[in-house]
Amino acid sequence: MLRFGDPEQLGYEEPFPISCLLIAPLQEKFGEALTHRDYLGSLMHLGIERGELGDILVQGKHAYLFCRTSMAEYLCRELTRIRHTTVSCTVSELPEAEFAAKTEEGTVQVASPRIDGVIAKVCRLSRSVCAELFIAGKVFLNGACTGNHSALLKEGDKVSVRGFGKFRYLGISGSTRKGNLIVRYERFI
Repeated sequence: MLRFGDPEQLGYEEPFPISCLLIAPLQEKFGEALTHRDYLGSLMHLGIERGELGDILVQGKHAYLFCRTSMAEYLCRELTRIRHTTVSCTVSELPEAEFAAKTEEGTVQVASPRIDGVIAKVCRLSRSVCAELFIAGKVFLNGACTGNHSALLKEGDKVSVRGFGKFRYLGISGSTRKGNLIVRYERFI
């Protein structure tokens, strides 16, 4: 989302039309440990367009959701249950604690750093399923949808596969006796 307005350069300031919502269980001790997928599923079940919502930051049994200000009141009123947990939703400020993405590093063996081969190994999918994901437009390289299944990954590239997660390609760390490459990746949890 882009905002225009600067008191020094344009003579006016326009506030961002974004609200931060705190989603918390009504009874903390009975609340489940919900995942990003659980929160997003419940929000999509309300019939909201994905473009109306921003990031969902999960912290323990709570989550912070960024959304358009015009949607905040509706979400606070309608979002009452996620999986088996009854929740409350209130407009909030982002807490002082930093939200760093949780990642885990790993390695896989591939024949080459082609995006389809790396996705197949990292996400534990067959190459044919990978091909279907490219055709369906569910693979994103550095934020842009890509249909090029033979693109070679470069160190630092971010790959997102809808329904299977996101990872950062960290490069080649070695090779096997049979000539396969050992590549490192950092998967976002």
